[in-house]
Amino acid sequence: MGMIIPLATTRFAILKRRLVVNPSARTTRQSMAPNNRASSSSSPDLVGSDDVVISRIYLIRHGDRFDYADPSWAIRADGLSESHATDRRHLPSADERFAYFPRVDPTYDPLLVVRPTPGHACRRTGLPCESFAGEYCRRMARLATALESTYRGRTVVLFSHAASVALVAALTGRSMRDMKFAPCGIYQMERVDDGPWTLVRGGGCNSGHVRENSPTTCPWGFSEKDFGGDDGIDLDYFVDRRRAGEIQDVNNNN
Repeated sequence: MGMIIPLATTRFAILKRRLVVNPSARTTRQSMAPNNRASSSSSPDLVGSDDVVISRIYLIRHGDRFDYADPSWAIRADGLSESHATDRRHLPSADERFAYFPRVDPTYDPLLVVRPTPGHACRRTGLPCESFAGEYCRRMARLATALESTYRGRTVVLFSHAASVALVAALTGRSMRDMKFAPCGIYQMERVDDGPWTLVRGGGCNSGHVRENSPTTCPWGFSEKDFGGDDGIDLDYFVDRRRAGEIQDVNNNN
């Protein structure tokens, strides 16, 4: 049984459009209740035989953001994230907002909770926020561990922004120097039993299933300018963790 999870990042996920997907491509989607976390060791839905347990993770980036593609819609789209900066700040309470989305499960227990980094504030709103990219990469390391233990032997599909390429580096122990995430790109990773993660498919290119890209959303990856703080995080953070034995090494050509 698989599970589909929208991966939380530091940015608001707006409806993604404009990229034209190859209509002949086929996708199989499986779903599971988000708060169903029964022990995978006793689950009948494990992938693999009685002797081998295979875990799979698919990480998918959004397509072109509609507020990027259509300037006439930008003011309304920006308003969704800039409402914190307005003088009114009269947003409904969480309980009131749940009434508008009856399919959202208010009892859902997330794997991780994003918390502000002490001393950091959003430049646009002035509100406390998580430091980027240092603390974000630490959170991806924690998420990688949580996914391994919580969904061992399952297939998990995650949707997110380009910055989540750090999760691929966290799972596989790679450097982020040459890693890119294309719009509608798909990373696929597999793990046999409790062994290392193997990168089966890279997400830096989308030509296999997208026939037209918008000029407003491009392949993206981390660079030196995203780091440089005093938090001890750099582009080789996950390689250093692998050398320290926190991530298992694997030899492959991907």
